[in-house]
Amino acid sequence: MIHEFLPSNPRRPVNWRWERARDIAEGGVPLSRKYDDVWVRKALQFRLADREATLELDRLYLVDRMPDVFWAYELAFNGDADRGNSMRSEIEARILSRESVNDIAYRCATSPEVITAYEKLFFNVLDRIDRLAYITHQVFTAAAFQSIHERDYDLLWKMFGYFGGPHVLDVLITTFQSVPHPTRSDEVTGFIQDTAMNALRRKALIACQTLGVNSFTATEIIAQFIKLHEIDRAAGGGGGQQSISANVEAMVAALGPTFAIGRHAVSGVDSPMLAHYDSQGTELTGAEMIEVTTTGEIDAAKRDMVERLHFPPPPIKDAFSKDTG
Repeated sequence: MIHEFLPSNPRRPVNWRWERARDIAEGGVPLSRKYDDVWVRKALQFRLADREATLELDRLYLVDRMPDVFWAYELAFNGDADRGNSMRSEIEARILSRESVNDIAYRCATSPEVITAYEKLFFNVLDRIDRLAYITHQVFTAAAFQSIHERDYDLLWKMFGYFGGPHVLDVLITTFQSVPHPTRSDEVTGFIQDTAMNALRRKALIACQTLGVNSFTATEIIAQFIKLHEIDRAAGGGGGQQSISANVEAMVAALGPTFAIGRHAVSGVDSPMLAHYDSQGTELTGAEMIEVTTTGEIDAAKRDMVERLHFPPPPIKDAFSKDTG
């Protein structure tokens, strides 16, 4: 079982040191100088001492002896039975956001040593923080195969922390974005409006991430995406439109030189093969234009009819004649 805790394991659990200490305490492979580091030893030492701490004084002694591991253990396992362990979720989300240990400790009213112990023993991700597949499958596991709900705050915080950083977490967790405090009564309305707008943005962000795709929502999602694309275009955003144009151009180019729609030749028409018909007295239909560009010709009967159609020259009006109109 020790192989599960090796650095070469691509599925190594984030709490591998704590689990390795449990395995040793339960009679597994003994401590190894080659594979077990100082944090595995500290975890084992704490586990054995905690097992023997039957009195409150024993636990107080353990706090004094190993405060970093003791409080990291408390943060990991002693949450609220009804509301979950939101402090643990925030610490893990902020570790994923790459926020400094000192800043996380300050936010959580603890010491940097406690946060370091927590990361080493219960959420060891910093040495693989840039390995997206590992983070996705070992940390965001549920998001890979099931829908996310707003109540899944633990997963949402971690995902937005990892991809958005600490400032995004501030808004997501506290539900408030920094708005200047009103200093006069006439500034209250502006505070309320800004706060409401920020709250709606936050809810929209969560809604987009948690909206499931099924036969009832698929059409609406597509419609909303089209509206967003139109808004982006109206606002001058060219990324989406440029991408579409590039894809269409690549598709047309792949059809070969005979399908030259969209390129203006020297003759002034889209394709040299259409030059003959461009001077006739009528326009080809869309189907006939495609037929010409792909096969070089249209049906003989249609061709004869098109070529026979000529507009008579306009009458020459006598400038000195009286207008009888």
